[in-house]
Amino acid sequence: MGSESDGKLRQIHKLVNQFTSSIKHKPFANELDKARTLGFIRALRNVITSHGMKPPPTRPPMYEAKEIIPASDETRQLNISEIRNKIRRQKDGDDQRA
Repeated sequence: MGSESDGKLRQIHKLVNQFTSSIKHKPFANELDKARTLGFIRALRNVITSHGMKPPPTRPPMYEAKEIIPASDETRQLNISEIRNKIRRQKDGDDQRA
């Protein structure tokens, strides 16, 4: 039952688009009639798009970073010295591990 109504809605949507393009090529003699027709088309489109069409896109959840606890000066200096030693060993060819 749902696919049948979706097919009909697609047909109506196609016809509304064709009618809208024909209005642009053959304008009305009266601006009031043109405004009424365009208003009716807009109302039809609102009904069509709100019934059975794709749901509006949802935003992905926001990323929240974990709170970072800064390292102490002693830990920082120890890590820096370990990295420098590792770099020196790699330059000398003692340690080939990356």
